[in-house]
Amino acid sequence: MATHEASGHAHISPYQLERLEIIEGLKRWALGSYPEQTAVLFLAATNEPLTRVWVQRSDAYSDGPRYWLNWDTFNEHGGVLSGGEWATWALARSLCSPEGELYQNLWRMDPARGEAFAAAIVRSRENWR
Repeated sequence: MATHEASGHAHISPYQLERLEIIEGLKRWALGSYPEQTAVLFLAATNEPLTRVWVQRSDAYSDGPRYWLNWDTFNEHGGVLSGGEWATWALARSLCSPEGELYQNLWRMDPARGEAFAAAIVRSRENWR
């Protein structure tokens, strides 16, 4: 496995390094939008590959590459995913979609209710195992 001591990322594979770059780029893109920040943090917490056609990249900027999520492209190409992959990306998309019920209700909650919602999901998942 290749390492990258010179970049300060010892013992990180090229795949992991690329993933970190994409996650950081998506975080910068989502800054200031709670729904998109939540979707990016959710995707970062999963092991989903981020090298998908709907994770867009532009190298046209002097300060480095820029990344963003293109949900229209996901709608066109998401059918190639397995059931679990599709569910993960679809949930991330629903966090950002103003037309979606999840988006409309989740962002109306105060922080305590949002935390209770997240905790309920964690508890219910523990019971599914």
